[in-house]
Amino acid sequence: LANIRRTLHSVQPTFESAKALAETEESNARYSQAVELFKEALTMAETDNDKKEINLKISSAYINQGDIQTADKFADTAISLDPNYGQAYIAKARIYATAVTNCTADRKLEAKDRMVYWLVIDYLNMAKAKDPSVASTVNSQLGNYQAVTPTGEDKFLRLDNLEDGQKVKIDGSVAPCYSWINKTTTVR
Repeated sequence: LANIRRTLHSVQPTFESAKALAETEESNARYSQAVELFKEALTMAETDNDKKEINLKISSAYINQGDIQTADKFADTAISLDPNYGQAYIAKARIYATAVTNCTADRKLEAKDRMVYWLVIDYLNMAKAKDPSVASTVNSQLGNYQAVTPTGEDKFLRLDNLEDGQKVKIDGSVAPCYSWINKTTTVR
């Protein structure tokens, strides 16, 4: 079936055939091929709904490839197409959580890294606020991230006496590997 679909697509490419082939590649963990096909589908997408969904699929494929900065840009595009698209905010939360994993791959997780989880929680809460249909997905994830945010002791001793409600920027001042994020969050 996949070979027939590929042949038909090569003869007469459509949005549907490009999307279907991309999803096949993605399910087989061939993310770079999936990205190419999703981008092809994106050029043929006619509705903002299709465009936002394809942008999010491209974002997901980039996350799976380990390119979270590019993934972040495609998630932003999905949000710009539909500011109430809860799945895109969940993707942003996943991207920033992955940033912590990547930044601490060769060292111990420190209090400053844990601050990024406040940003993750911000995006999960935005997802739920803007799109109630994702509330149960968000609620199932929130506790995991709340559990790893800085403790009171961390805020006082390791993070220059940060106080709840204070704004902090997640950027290169936290650690060089976060410089691309450049977002503000609130101490909790």
